[in-house]
Amino acid sequence: MNVFEEKIDMSERVNKMPLIEEKAKLPGGTYTAEWVNTKTGKVDKKETFQHRGGKIYHVRTLHSPKYTDDIALRIRRVPKGR
Repeated sequence: MNVFEEKIDMSERVNKMPLIEEKAKLPGGTYTAEWVNTKTGKVDKKETFQHRGGKIYHVRTLHSPKYTDDIALRIRRVPKGR
């Protein structure tokens, strides 16, 4: 299973911009993206999406839920056949 994780520290921007747009370069396939609250460890937003493949990596834009201080983004590739 491929897992792509990134913690996004926005502590200096509290209450200035509660939403972020994250662009991820991923190979083709089906993925789940989870925005994880770093204070509670709970998933605040989850989505499953198809992403195009090919010789060039295509960019997928993901939008965070509203949050305070920071948030983590976990992207997992769903195994074929699921």
